[in-house]
Amino acid sequence: TTPDDLDLQMQVLAAYVTPAALRPDAFERSRTAYAERLRQAGTDPRAVMQLKLAEVLHDGDKRWASASQADIEAAKPEDLRALLEPVLEKGAIDITIVGDTSVEKAVAAVAATFGALPPRADTRPVADATTGTRFPNGGVPPLRLVTADQKGQEIVAVAWPTHGRFPDIRDDVIQSLLADIMSDRLFDRLRGLGTVYAAQAGASSSKVFDYGYIQALAQLEPSAAQSFHDALSAIVADLQAGKLSEDDLTRARAPALEELRKARESNAYWLTVLDDTDRHPAKLALARDYEAALKSVTLGDIQAAAQRYLSEPKALHLAVGPAA
Repeated sequence: TTPDDLDLQMQVLAAYVTPAALRPDAFERSRTAYAERLRQAGTDPRAVMQLKLAEVLHDGDKRWASASQADIEAAKPEDLRALLEPVLEKGAIDITIVGDTSVEKAVAAVAATFGALPPRADTRPVADATTGTRFPNGGVPPLRLVTADQKGQEIVAVAWPTHGRFPDIRDDVIQSLLADIMSDRLFDRLRGLGTVYAAQAGASSSKVFDYGYIQALAQLEPSAAQSFHDALSAIVADLQAGKLSEDDLTRARAPALEELRKARESNAYWLTVLDDTDRHPAKLALARDYEAALKSVTLGDIQAAAQRYLSEPKALHLAVGPAA
């Protein structure tokens, strides 16, 4: 929104909460759109992976599962109402405002809207051993997600478990740079085959659960799948053996520093940094120390991380494409 519209925007947001309309026609539009997305996704390896990968990497945890066609058909507007109304009417509310305004104006806008609501209990879900999630066990046969068409394409991937929930900030940075180096090398090794359309690696870690992973994948013709695995195995072996140069590290670190610099200029970045910091103050340390951590990573750190995390017995192998 704009500074002049802050008061109006807060009124609109409060209106969504008290009371939420949850109109049946909007529910039906969403149902139709999601059903069409499912129909189209069944023939596209990328779409199938987007729908299914989160559940797979969380060891079948249904909190990360996409709805099936049967789920969509069975869903009712009253089910959504029963799910959301108790939270909207009585749930704890956190409000974060960033951007071109003053503390005084922000406080006044919140006080006149959300601050005027009846008191609410400050009860919140807790992430602990009973509510956490986990990465699947490694060392199992490769998992295949089947698509209905595009017989000339599939996606192959390998993922390794790491950690999350505000771990050591420097180790988090090292994981990210390790994945970037892997991505650069994987692309270099596979681009000359002519049967690989995309190849990349990345690291992801939860800010809620002690959960994370490093993943490498490629979209390719089925005949090139073994080339991907051979290339990836060679890259992992080299990284674990310390076959790295300062140029490798610079090519990973320089874009990360530039991306951080640009992100700091956006309201979206600061909203992500400040949100929920009253209960998780470690997020502030993450923002303060991330740049210094990026600059401090050494080649030895990358090698040690490769040895620690890229363990074949822990790896999950996955393919998405037509039935083999």
